[in-house]
Amino acid sequence: MGKIPWDTVGGLAANAAGLNLATSPILLAAQVTIGAMKLTTGSGTPVTGAGIAESLGHQKEAEQTLIDAKPESDQWDGTASGAYNDQVNAHLTRIRDVTEADTVLASRVKAQAEQVASTKKELQGLWDRLGNFDTITSPMGFIPPLRAAKAAAEIVVAAEALAEANAKMTSLSWETVFRARAVSTELHNYQNAVDATLSETGCDGPFGDEHIGGAKLPTRTNPEAPYTPPLTNVPVTPAPMPGMPAPSGPAQTFPAGR
Repeated sequence: MGKIPWDTVGGLAANAAGLNLATSPILLAAQVTIGAMKLTTGSGTPVTGAGIAESLGHQKEAEQTLIDAKPESDQWDGTASGAYNDQVNAHLTRIRDVTEADTVLASRVKAQAEQVASTKKELQGLWDRLGNFDTITSPMGFIPPLRAAKAAAEIVVAAEALAEANAKMTSLSWETVFRARAVSTELHNYQNAVDATLSETGCDGPFGDEHIGGAKLPTRTNPEAPYTPPLTNVPVTPAPMPGMPAPSGPAQTFPAGR
């Protein structure tokens, strides 16, 4: 094989710039191949999914809030209490489903980022190994009887480096597919949360109609006092948000029977 530009001034300049390029055509060809593999792993530091892990913490807080909101039977019972408890449980199910999905996603993204970073580092190590081997054996090129041995050694070293690089990329590829499948199995949990509308949760109306026959009124601390379910057509004015002006529109009313 004839010389290529890197075999003279270009190679010296590249090495001076810290690229550690081999001057041997055999080793340089292997470096270029490994460099192309490394390019497929992206640039910069892989994202570890820290934002997903942080979101999990907030979901745990939301879950605990819902658990605390569950009515205590010795404080509130009856039809309305049961309906309210059902909705809390429905919300808990959705929160826990999304939390489960996010837990899987966070762990897989973190594992993927770690393997990508490790693979990039290992490929760079193989690149440097070839460059260092070239530096060590380059004097042999000036001795005619040793040039054949030098070329033979370069072929062996280049083949070993390429085999290692190929094994690392194959492992990364298979693990990527495995993690993608693991995440895809959780998509239904996200979809269920998206499909849950306010009308399905019952949050747009009272919890349990205590006016209908068969409804169970809550147990009262003073059962001798008469009890009348609250009217549902009483105007309701929303409370102002902190730092915001009070609502100026007409008060909302809820028609009877809702």
